[in-house]
Order: sequence, then C-alpha cells, then structure tokens
Amino acid sequence: MRPLKKPLRSKPNEVQPKESPHLSLVSKNHTPRYPEIDLLRGLAVIAMILYHLSWDIDNMGVGLNFSQFTWDMGATLIGSTFLFLVGLSSWIEKENYSSANLYKKTARKFIRTFFAALMVSAISFAYMPRTPIYFGILHCISASYLALIVYQKAPRPLVLASTILILVLGNYFYFNPLQNPQLFWFAMSDFKGMADYYPFLPWSGVALLGYFCGKYLSPILKERNSKEEFLKQNKNKPHHKTLTFLGKHSLIIYLVHQPILIFLLNSLGVIN
Repeated sequence: MRPLKKPLRSKPNEVQPKESPHLSLVSKNHTPRYPEIDLLRGLAVIAMILYHLSWDIDNMGVGLNFSQFTWDMGATLIGSTFLFLVGLSSWIEKENYSSANLYKKTARKFIRTFFAALMVSAISFAYMPRTPIYFGILHCISASYLALIVYQKAPRPLVLASTILILVLGNYFYFNPLQNPQLFWFAMSDFKGMADYYPFLPWSGVALLGYFCGKYLSPILKERNSKEEFLKQNKNKPHHKTLTFLGKHSLIIYLVHQPILIFLLNSLGVIN
C-alpha cells in the first residue's frame, strides 16, 4: 500500500496570503459605517432643527425678519448636505455589495423613504393646509434612489455628464420656472405654496454628485478608519457620540422633530 500523503504545512517563516478586505466585504454584503458620514449628517440634522425652529417662530409667532435669501441659502445648504451624503453612501454600498443585493438594498431604502414622504405630505395637508408639502426633501431623496439604481452600472463619464446636465437645467428652471404646475415635481414651476420644496431638477444632481465623488472620498474614509489611533481619539468624545447618533437616526428625527417643536413653542406661548 502506498503511504498516505501528509498534509502540506506552511513553513514557520512563510507568509500566508491575506484575504482581500474588499472581497470579504462583498461576500458578506456588509457596508462599513464611517463615522465622518454620520457626523456630517448629524450636523445637517441640527441645522435642520434650528432652521425649522426659526421658520415656526417666523410663520406662527413673531416675525424674525429674515431675508428670502437667508431662508433659501439655509434650505440649500441643508438639503445639499443630505442629498450629497445619499449619493456618497450609495457609492460605498456599491463597493461592498454584490449587484443583486445592492439593488435590493437601494430598493428598500426607496420604499422606506417614499412612505415616510407620504406621511409628511399627509400631516402637512392636515396641519398646514396653506403650505402643504407635495415634493419635499424626502420625496426628492426617494426619487434620487431610483436614479441611483439606474446609474449603478453606468460609466463614470455618463454619471458626470448627467450630473452637470441636471444641475444646469435645474438652475435654469429656477430662474425660468415651468408654466405647467403639474410638473412641480420635475423642476421649479409656478406651483407655489409649499413649505418644503426640492424638485427632481436640480436636487437629484446633488445626489449624483455625491455618488460620483464617492470613488475619490471612499478610499480616504477607509484609510482614516483603518487607523486604531484615529478611532480611539474620536470614539469617546461626547460631541462625536451625539452627532453620530443624530446622523444614524436622521429619518426618524426628521419625522418627529417638527411636531415636538410646535408643541414646545405652543406650550411656551411663543406661537399660536
């Protein structure tokens, strides 16, 4: 009889090949959670709460006499931050998910955000009949998820060209509104009276911009968060914990913060 072959053993000093972290993430379909994204989203949440607090006082209490430019600039910065991070997060998911699971995950995000947007519209019709929300930031985010599904396999030059075109056309319609009010969801139109308004053009272009920039920002985030010293320095800071908590739960906070603000302001007699 032939002797059984002994199992091959690695030599003591032989370096074993390491498993690619990228391949490991794809096989597990797991997205790394970078605290910088949650921090930025948390800052946007705080800015949003302060903005709506000011808006409530201005419209239902004493006038704050802010210029229209101030209101528009605040809404632009806050909305742009949320939408850019939507696109950036989508690119990071693309790097770490298989195609089939990526479509499923994006579809789930779309459904969740879409129904949250419907809830916001219903509440606005009931409590703000003069300025109901037909197509606000959540409606735009849900529509942007659909656009991101379409562009997941698109070549990068097409993504960049589409981003520029959407932003340019959107800004054109901002100064030359569409005369068809039924297209209020597509671009700026003469449909007036919404308290929260983010039409598909140009705002979905901001999400696409975040998606395009993800290729360059994702390696930076990955490198920073691979350093244990960096994580230790920031993990236990109180403001770090607070902002990341707000960023992780931004959708729920968006849904509940306005009723809470109105209740508190009404209880304090600031608004009627």
